[in-house]
Amino acid sequence: MKLPDNFLCDVNLIDSAVFQPADRMSEKHLRNLSDSIRAGIGLVQPVVVTPTNDGRWALVDGHRRLAVCKKLGWDQVPATKIAANQADAFAQINNTSRKMTGFDTQEIYMIDPQALSQDACKRQRTARKYFGDSFCDYLVNKRLATITSLHQEVKKAMNFLKASPRENMPTPEQVALTCLEVGSAKFSFVRRNANLSEKGKAEQIYSWVDSCQKVRKAS
Repeated sequence: MKLPDNFLCDVNLIDSAVFQPADRMSEKHLRNLSDSIRAGIGLVQPVVVTPTNDGRWALVDGHRRLAVCKKLGWDQVPATKIAANQADAFAQINNTSRKMTGFDTQEIYMIDPQALSQDACKRQRTARKYFGDSFCDYLVNKRLATITSLHQEVKKAMNFLKASPRENMPTPEQVALTCLEVGSAKFSFVRRNANLSEKGKAEQIYSWVDSCQKVRKAS
């Protein structure tokens, strides 16, 4: 018998997605959602699931909703069925109904690239090829930067440096760390400053890189 798209699903038969960002499950967010449900609003939006081969359901969207309903003692939750594998369904949901942060995107990419759109995957691959996987993993694990945005800023800064080369050229990784320490807003301001010559922009970036390297070596 074919299940309808909307139905009541046993909470014990739903498995969470491994690529769901953990920071969406903070106690604060769960408490606020729990309060709204107990206040009589109920579960306004069903969770989204997709069937698995073992007769269970893979959760695509609604991790906080499911967690709260379990805490409230619910045996079943309203659910919407999507006929797709979990990764494809997750990408579909996050490309249409909810905007992910850059941190969400890169964390999901590290777990399952297929859970992202082709464009998002391409941007992640390009940034990783530019900086190297180990450096990108460091930035992601420490939640220091959105590597795709950092890649664009560093790439533009490196163009100024290459136009005014010196003997000890900084690496993209060194420029990236400097950008994080100085602030991308300052980098962007210098890059767009019409009152500075191309050489002047390069000299300012070199100055920041050298200063930050001295601080890092001293620490």
